[in-house]
Amino acid sequence: MLEVNLLPEKRKRDITPLFIFLIVLLYIIFMLVFTMNQAQHAKTRVVDNQQLLNEVQLEITTLNQSSTLHISEEKKWNMAVLRLEKDISYVPRVMQEMVRLLPANVVFSDFQLNGASSIEMNVQFMQVEEMSAYQNELRQSEVVDEVWVLEVRTGEGADDPTHTAAFQVQLNQANLEKLGESK
Repeated sequence: MLEVNLLPEKRKRDITPLFIFLIVLLYIIFMLVFTMNQAQHAKTRVVDNQQLLNEVQLEITTLNQSSTLHISEEKKWNMAVLRLEKDISYVPRVMQEMVRLLPANVVFSDFQLNGASSIEMNVQFMQVEEMSAYQNELRQSEVVDEVWVLEVRTGEGADDPTHTAAFQVQLNQANLEKLGESK
């Protein structure tokens, strides 16, 4: 049997232009998303850089202020030294006396005047006997009423044989006034 089809033949649709249109559309959408993402990333970097710039400017301002404060701190120290030289005139002579009494190879690591008649100082020794000798010399001094050893620390490790002793010295107020007057 033979079939005869009298209907007009349907043309096959060419989907190539549709396929190309979809690819171009997807490419355009991808480029828009990519561009928006890059724009968002650029905005984030601008904000981060602006924050960094603000922090640096704040730090520069702080450093400028601290240098100004440093100068004023230096002035304060100079005024304090002048006051010490004027009001507590015996301090340099007491220091000279404390240094004069030190045994050989013994050094101060810290010296602090507490009030008008008390000194705390840290002294480094090689041998504990030197510490005892220095304490005895201080007790015999005219400017000292009493000497206390607050703490003795030994150097860390075998390669550091030093001992550091913290002394508190009560000064003889009457002799200090004579010392200040003989200036």
